[in-house]
Amino acid sequence: MYSPPPKFQTLLVVFLFTFICLPVLAMTGVTPSGDSSSWSQMSSGVGTSAGTVYNANIVATEQTYRWAALWGNISGSMVLRDGDSNQFIEWTIADVKNGSVLYATTFGGVLEPGNLSSTNNTFLKLADDSYGFKQSVTDSITNTFTNVANFQSPSMDTNLIVNSTVLSSMWTNYMLRRTSENLSGSYPNDQDGFVWAVEIKNDQPSFLGHTADYQLLLPENEEVGQHRGQVTTYYFWLEFN
Repeated sequence: MYSPPPKFQTLLVVFLFTFICLPVLAMTGVTPSGDSSSWSQMSSGVGTSAGTVYNANIVATEQTYRWAALWGNISGSMVLRDGDSNQFIEWTIADVKNGSVLYATTFGGVLEPGNLSSTNNTFLKLADDSYGFKQSVTDSITNTFTNVANFQSPSMDTNLIVNSTVLSSMWTNYMLRRTSENLSGSYPNDQDGFVWAVEIKNDQPSFLGHTADYQLLLPENEEVGQHRGQVTTYYFWLEFN
């Protein structure tokens, strides 16, 4: 019987674990680890006979090739280290507090929480363009982040109004801009202009009947043609509450 890792489970495999303390930002860079799986689609055959007319009602379910998902538990530590990573003291965090925020972005530099900016329907189209999606497809970013929500991280004095979606009636996912700079929707360069975030909620019912601290949905283009087989690298940041 399948038994998921006890403290961190994901549906996306992402490289080795790192932990970088950035006390000025109240954030830390992290790299998830865990198992991944994907549904393989099959067709069940139907026997036919010549000279016969069939009433065939069809219900189809297609696997998306525009999204990846992560879910799991979060633990960690707070440390005091010098510039050479020599550790003076460490505080273990077995359960990250509710209201902490997990961020994901394709931008490979340091994520500055003070620079995060609001989004609206105009930026939904720019996000679709940036990921190479047509806005009209069923599972576009526009047709997924259909809600509007107030987002406020632990380091923010005021909230941002952003586009959002809710997973499992529990975890609100937020679409943010990394900065207030203008975006043109250029594929794939402007992907770096967006940040995907979720607030931590400890030990809630989640995927496969397990409890988890978060669920996060990330756009990833595997459309037939020039995008298929091109891996999208995301960088993860955690802001403690």
